Amino acid sequence: MLETIGFVLLVSTCGNDACEALPVTEDLYTQKECEARLTYIAKRRPNLYFMCNEVMRETGSDPADDSHSGTPENTPPYR
Repeated sequence: MLETIGFVLLVSTCGNDACEALPVTEDLYTQKECEARLTYIAKRRPNLYFMCNEVMRETGSDPADDSHSGTPENTPPYR
């Protein structure tokens, strides 16, 4: 099961067309905070398309638990 952990502010140079949206920051916001930031930045960059999207996580997953990774931290990749 998935749960919402916050909202991320994204920017797309293509408008509503199908192209990849990129995060404006790495920060997570509440929906109201994200919409407030979107309004603020959209006034300064009217030629870009901004949106707030949900960030989801599986219920019960621990963000500090990297056990899903097969490579230990700070280990160079296998060749």
